Amino acid sequence: MALIAVALCLILLAVLLITRCAPAPAPTEAPTETPEQTAEPTPEPTPTPIPTPTPDPSRITVMSLGDIMFQSEQLAAARSGEDYDFAASLSYIRDSLAKADLVIGNLEGVCAGEAAGYGDPFGCNIPDSAVRALAEAGVDVLTVANENIFAYGTEAAVRTAELIRGNGLGCVGIRTNMEEPPYLIREIKGKRVAVLAFSYSYGQGTAVPASMYVEYTSQKICASIKEAKNAGADLVVVQMHWGDEFSDETLYAQKVLAQDMLEAGADSIFGSHAHIVQELQRKSVSYKGANKEIFVCYGLGNFLSSQRSTGRDRGIIGGAAWSLDGRLTDTFYLPVWVQKNDISDVPVYRVLPAGVYALSETRPVFLSPNDFDAVKAAWNEITAVLGTEKARPEAGVGGGR
Repeated sequence: MALIAVALCLILLAVLLITRCAPAPAPTEAPTETPEQTAEPTPEPTPTPIPTPTPDPSRITVMSLGDIMFQSEQLAAARSGEDYDFAASLSYIRDSLAKADLVIGNLEGVCAGEAAGYGDPFGCNIPDSAVRALAEAGVDVLTVANENIFAYGTEAAVRTAELIRGNGLGCVGIRTNMEEPPYLIREIKGKRVAVLAFSYSYGQGTAVPASMYVEYTSQKICASIKEAKNAGADLVVVQMHWGDEFSDETLYAQKVLAQDMLEAGADSIFGSHAHIVQELQRKSVSYKGANKEIFVCYGLGNFLSSQRSTGRDRGIIGGAAWSLDGRLTDTFYLPVWVQKNDISDVPVYRVLPAGVYALSETRPVFLSPNDFDAVKAAWNEITAVLGTEKARPEAGVGGGR
């Protein structure tokens, strides 16, 4: 029995050894599953951002505004508590002004302070907040060469210049001290742009020191332009207060003086005082033995006022652009119209880019039917006189014309 038990044990051991040493069967590979194609999510369309109006970096663009007045009716419309808020008057024109590198305006009045009283018939004394509103709207330089600046005396004139500068604007047209040159220079895109301003009058019968302004003669004006050129100005822009008030005719004397200024080195001339739009000129002049292209706007009309007579509720923004090497590349004008009341008959005195609405088939909600007709008439009448080639309906600046 013992032998049988031993034999059984040996047989069992042999079976175990054979089983352990036999090669393992090859594993059966699991079938590879083809993954389902997951559809790429459709990206949300990126909204096209509305660009902020900015000047063209390849050129220098200058715009000049017509007469800027703040008369008694405008003060009543802008009254806000103890102060005056003129932001609404300029809100619709801001984008157009933002297209320029330099915006120049003629301030018809003086900031003599509240104690001197506001609301005189000619709007000579202007609230300080008006200057702030112009700065916030995009005006860069205010000229004060006109017959109103000394209406409240020399101290008020100096106060006006200091207030303008205190709001971050340039001021030119009077001297506040003997060391002050008759020009203002702004550096734009590496170029020096000089602004000068002269007036046919600084107030009848006003005792004003002659040292505070440049005498209105061709000799004195041209000497000032040459002084600016000698100071390194690459471009010279001149703002003139001249001509016959309320007339659309350019005087022969204006044209003679303009030619003298251009030959002295002025690159562009913009005119105010007439309160009526006058002719434009683009031509070649001889300067230092070579021909150069220049642009003259003899009368820009009114930019902002309460005047409503025919032709005086409107004006143009005159503009010129130069390449960085000094070539005149574009000249244009943008008609504007001053809306007196909004649709609810509330006085606003709002400057509008006339072409935007005149060329629209749909009347905007803030214009009454009569105002819609009036802004169209302003556009049509201005372009009929000045031509449509250089007319701009809004802020965009075209090229090469």
